[in-house]
Parts: sequence; C-alpha cells; structure tokens
Amino acid sequence: MTAAEIYAIAPDEHGWRKLPNGDYVNVMLGDYVMLGDGVRLGDGVRLGGKTEWLASPLQIQGSKHIVYHYAPGKCGVDCQILAIADWLKNYEAIGKRHGYTDAQIEEYARYLQWMHEEDVRRFGGLTREGI
Repeated sequence: MTAAEIYAIAPDEHGWRKLPNGDYVNVMLGDYVMLGDGVRLGDGVRLGGKTEWLASPLQIQGSKHIVYHYAPGKCGVDCQILAIADWLKNYEAIGKRHGYTDAQIEEYARYLQWMHEEDVRRFGGLTREGI
C-alpha cells in the first residue's frame, strides 16, 4: 500500500490504522525526528542509533538478573518479558522454576512492585490493549 492509501484509512479511537489484512501499520520515522510529550509507541517499535531519551527506562540489577521496563504495562526479568500484572501474579512460581532462592523471590517481588508503581506513575498503567 502507498502512504496515501494508508492515511486514507480512518484511524480508530486510539489513532491506529488497521490494514485490510488485519495488520496494523508499520511507520518508519526518518533521522532526527522529534516526538512530542505524551507520544506512545506500540510493541515492537525499533528506534535507531540517533535516538535520544528524555529519561532512561527503569532498570534494576538484582542479585541474579536485571529487571527492566520494556513497554507500558510490561517488564522483563533477564530475557523473559511479561505483562507486569502477570509478573505480580506469578513471580513466585516463575522464580522457583528458574532456580531462585526464597530470598531472591522476595527480592524480585519488591522490584516488580516498584516497576508496577513506576509504570503507573509514568504511563498511567496503560497497556497496548488499554491505549
């Protein structure tokens, strides 16, 4: 599809344009593009080498793995990325499955709670489904 055809598709109430095949539009922004306050980028967005961050994404180096904010409503521990709500519900079982001690499971529970609080503070607790 051409850009003109894509922009002819009416956006939904959240600004997304759905292509006829059901996929959402992929947008490429050129070098030195500046995005304004409050802009939200969806899952799978890749930013190039000339990206400037106004604030660093929250990252916590725990005793076993790093915990990091991945996207609104999502965070990762090591290489596993889940919705923050799923982490908070299942952290104990996931920790045991990955060989964390009881003390480490409690340590990471605190990090996940803090990640949740920061997600709500920074993004209003939005998820892709909630945008």
